[in-house]
Amino acid sequence: LMLCTHGVPFLDVEVYFVPGIGWQTRMFFKLIDVQAYLLPSSSHPPHVAAAIPNGVARRVRRICSEPIEFHRAKNLFKGFLARRGYSPSRVHEAFNKVAAIPRSKVMLYSSKSRSSDRLTLIYPWSENIGQVCAQLRHCFEATSWPERIPSESTLRNPLRMAFRRGH
Repeated sequence: LMLCTHGVPFLDVEVYFVPGIGWQTRMFFKLIDVQAYLLPSSSHPPHVAAAIPNGVARRVRRICSEPIEFHRAKNLFKGFLARRGYSPSRVHEAFNKVAAIPRSKVMLYSSKSRSSDRLTLIYPWSENIGQVCAQLRHCFEATSWPERIPSESTLRNPLRMAFRRGH
């Protein structure tokens, strides 16, 4: 798993041949790799650190083509994440969740769905946030809605705000 003895390493993947089965893949890393994942105590938004165990579990699941290799890598990476301060139960949950998904399904590209039925209010960026808030209050008044745009109470999804820099 760590040292490549029977295959060809490329980045974090080792490709190797199993007689009678064919080409397989497993995790590869150098012994000097420190596995420096983002600390959960960092100043990043909480959802960023919370996504790390899920991302690592999915990456390990995608790379390891044989169940035994997934099991080995899972145990190693659980330890790496625990040493970086991630909750062992949260990491265990992430690996169990991805282990229940067939590898063929994990390998598929999945795009994030973008809801097209959200109304986006776009405002020019302003240093004077008070003025922007006054404009927003005006937009949320029922009488200020153009007839072709539904009122906020009839929208299925919340409004989205965007600020535009420039002229």
